Amino acid sequence: MAKTDKKSTSAEQSNQRAFVIKQLFIKQNSLKVDQPAFQLTEEWNPEANMNLDVRTEAIENNHHVVDLDLKIDVKIGKKDIFTIELVQSGIFEVSGYTDEQNDQLLNSFCPNILFPYARQLISQLTNQAGFPPLIVAPVDFDGRYQQLKAAQAAQ
Repeated sequence: MAKTDKKSTSAEQSNQRAFVIKQLFIKQNSLKVDQPAFQLTEEWNPEANMNLDVRTEAIENNHHVVDLDLKIDVKIGKKDIFTIELVQSGIFEVSGYTDEQNDQLLNSFCPNILFPYARQLISQLTNQAGFPPLIVAPVDFDGRYQQLKAAQAAQ
């Protein structure tokens, strides 16, 4: 019977990569309607302006909170129609990666996981407020991450 070396086994385990979604949740959710749908006289052809931010925070034992912060202002012409503010969050366990890989996972990969939940909620909120569902276009979080890194390197 072969004898295993407990030291090498525990060393191998500590070097293994792990990525686990622990929890997904809505941290903030608000819809402010300035002009109810039933009062609109204009054709429904809105302009939407979206601001997006990603925040990360290490909490404990390789666990990180990632917040996807979205603010969407919708107007028709110069008239404000509604504003949505949403923070979709998740707790992720990330271990065994380099610091650079961790940074990319937390600022690109995790927001990619959170975004469909935020997108669905935005569509549902606008529909329940009496407006046509607002379908938010996909976001290239990898490209966004690369741009942020390039801007940081240029400074």
